Amino acid sequence: MALLRPTTLASQSDRRLFVTDAGNARILSIKLGYETSERIPLAEVPDQETQPAP
Repeated sequence: MALLRPTTLASQSDRRLFVTDAGNARILSIKLGYETSERIPLAEVPDQETQPAP
């Protein structure tokens, strides 16, 4: 899937990207994939959920 002359990008959500390829006279719909993300607590930073609200 080569792009000859991509001119415009648009996103539908954080899962799909559309690319206008004017050189090939087409619009590509690209499904985006993300690596797994993980939350790791920091030892020196207090957790916001355990602190009382002001």
